Amino acid sequence: MRKQQGRFAQQMKNISYRYLSLSVIISVSYSMLWYHSWYLPVNFAVIDNTASWFLPAGYRLAAFLFAPRKYWLAIIIGEWSAIRLITAQRGEIDILSDMIATTLPALIYLCAAHLYLKVYKTPSLKTTKQATGLLLGSVLSATFTSAILSTSMIYHGELATIPSSELFTQKHVLNIMAFAFGDIIGVLLILPPVILFFEYFRSEKNPIRQISFSLTFQLLIALIFAFAVVTNLHQIPLYYVKILSVTLVIASTHKWGWKGAVLSVLIMCILIVYTSLLSTEAISVIENQVYLITIAFTSLVLGASITEQSNLNQQLQKQNSVLNHLNNSYKQQAKKNQQLAAKVVEIQEKERKKISTELHDDIGQTLTAIRTEITILEHVTNDEKVRLSASHLRELSNKVYNVTRNLITLLHPRELDELGLEKALKSKLLTQLLSLAQVNYHLNIESDLTALSDEKKIAVYRIVQESFNNIVKHADANNVYVDISIHQHQLALSIKDDGKGFEADNKALWNDRFGLLGIEERALALKGNLCIKSSAQGTNLQLSIPIS
Repeated sequence: MRKQQGRFAQQMKNISYRYLSLSVIISVSYSMLWYHSWYLPVNFAVIDNTASWFLPAGYRLAAFLFAPRKYWLAIIIGEWSAIRLITAQRGEIDILSDMIATTLPALIYLCAAHLYLKVYKTPSLKTTKQATGLLLGSVLSATFTSAILSTSMIYHGELATIPSSELFTQKHVLNIMAFAFGDIIGVLLILPPVILFFEYFRSEKNPIRQISFSLTFQLLIALIFAFAVVTNLHQIPLYYVKILSVTLVIASTHKWGWKGAVLSVLIMCILIVYTSLLSTEAISVIENQVYLITIAFTSLVLGASITEQSNLNQQLQKQNSVLNHLNNSYKQQAKKNQQLAAKVVEIQEKERKKISTELHDDIGQTLTAIRTEITILEHVTNDEKVRLSASHLRELSNKVYNVTRNLITLLHPRELDELGLEKALKSKLLTQLLSLAQVNYHLNIESDLTALSDEKKIAVYRIVQESFNNIVKHADANNVYVDISIHQHQLALSIKDDGKGFEADNKALWNDRFGLLGIEERALALKGNLCIKSSAQGTNLQLSIPIS
């Protein structure tokens, strides 16, 4: 037990040491980065026609978004240390102002990062919602931070250009805007490239191998063009650079989505700021800031939208591919089912014909012999009892003969072979069931049916026969109408009654009615289309069979 406790204590000690070591490294590194990057916007701010940027705002938001929460305190301590070094060099300042400058900005950006991660889990610019949420959080954080810092600095007299008497005036508002725009540009310069970096190395197993010859060639051309532009920027008016930058942003965003937007925005900011430094034109800082922010926001949201649409298209293509594969599989299975159904029907008809022939040849001949013997017996005897028995035997043999004949007809309609389909559909053997049930039979044949194959003749006859059985058993109808026609190599069969109908859409009922399953099986075997519609006014069976 003591050994386990000792191991646990040692593990906790190692974890604490590792955590403290990483925290110190993160804090010191972040502090140095923050401290040295602070001088860039300060030096630019003294030049009127530059687009001032504040890079530490970008480092701050990126650090809170990508660093684990347990290291957020180290980031805050690192920023506090950097600001303390900077304020110490500027001389004594008010304690409240010092607390506001060193604490509030980090806490505001921390809250923004926490809310974003709570909603979207990971920082990304792949979707419109994520990009909009990230940009909106940046704007709100920058505006809130700038309002507090600007108000504090004016109130404590730390701005030489704006006295405390100018609080909440136009100069105060413009100062807040300049500070906020500087923070936003700093975020736009730092955060999107950081997201691109992490996204690229997280998604690619070996990024170096992903660089193709065409991409390398494109990058080389772009570098040559960029070098030619940069070396001649002093000869190019600023508005031409802006037009060139917008064109680059639009083309890159359209081509590569949010990734192209990130890179092109970074290049655009560098080009415009560098050109502003070389230009002699009098352009306000805020004007350049607004231009950069507007183009950057538009391109990043547009790039996210393009990427999102591209991803959706890829997903749709994958789904279409899967559906096409399933559709092909279903078609192959349907073809196999048709072949199987056709084989089953063919075997059934062969067996029925075989049984029908055997019944006709064997039992029919036997019954004929029995009836002949009965006739002879009646002629050679004068005994009334024998004659009476012979008469009973004749009646029984007649019943057996009629039953056998009906079975032969059910198994294989000889009328179809001997008379043809049209006469078979009018024969007494087919219609006697309707006559016994007092159902009126109406037959309409509009085309010549003699050219049909034996397979289709038998199928039509069987479907009509099975339909009559169903009508007599279930429909309680007074009339049945059969229409047959041939149009454009399609045989159309319609069987309609005026009975009480049934739930044709309920396939569960078909399992109890084997006749319907048999009709469906024959239609499938002939590659036909079967449609059964039923209501309280009756049932209509429609079948279309290709005959070519």
